[in-house]
Amino acid sequence: MRTTRRCNPAYRTVTLTNLDGSGYLQGDWANVRSNTGKAAFSSTNSFLYTRDDDRFEQVMAYYWVTTAQTYIQSLGFGLARRPVNEQSQDIRIDQIGIDNSYSWDKHDVVRFGKGGVDDAEDAEVILHEYGHAIQEWQQPDGTFGTSAEAGSIGEGFGDYWAATVSNVFASRALWDIRGALGHVKADTRILEAQFSFAPDTSMPAAASATVAAARSLYGNSAANATRGAFEDRGIL
Repeated sequence: MRTTRRCNPAYRTVTLTNLDGSGYLQGDWANVRSNTGKAAFSSTNSFLYTRDDDRFEQVMAYYWVTTAQTYIQSLGFGLARRPVNEQSQDIRIDQIGIDNSYSWDKHDVVRFGKGGVDDAEDAEVILHEYGHAIQEWQQPDGTFGTSAEAGSIGEGFGDYWAATVSNVFASRALWDIRGALGHVKADTRILEAQFSFAPDTSMPAAASATVAAARSLYGNSAANATRGAFEDRGIL
């Protein structure tokens, strides 16, 4: 439970949209299944879990895939433009029992593994793998990445997709600081702060150290901008 308490500042309550009313995490754009625990179910569509419960990962996968598809449609795809992966994406949580995740084009499913921090606890891992599903869907035969160069393109797009969607919907503290201070000051301050981290440092302690480093290096204005980014994320 100690780990869960450390994560408390990072938890957010969000609205799950496009559910089909079955009480499970399935809907217009995502269909989630798990092989490592109970399927998340709620007759009131209220799914509140912490990361020590496998159902937390199910909610994460449903939310971020649905959010990504909603964003795609906000760009006009499926409306004024051709649709992009306009389907209920099959998602399997911890199906493979190893620390790896991938989109499996032959079965049109995105699978998330476990080990260390289980992959579906990380929004950017979810979005990266959904990026692969997007590219596969856009090919006539449902396959993308059959050459070394195409595979590299796929990995690059997956990383880009994870960054752009998470930046739109979950503006991360360090990235916000980078936007406020520029990459030189932000990265210098972030690296300098890490010298004072403890092996088991908490999120608030790391944030405080980062604010202190910003003040020491660049003065109160930079420190205030840094603190504001962490406050916006509920970490300070």
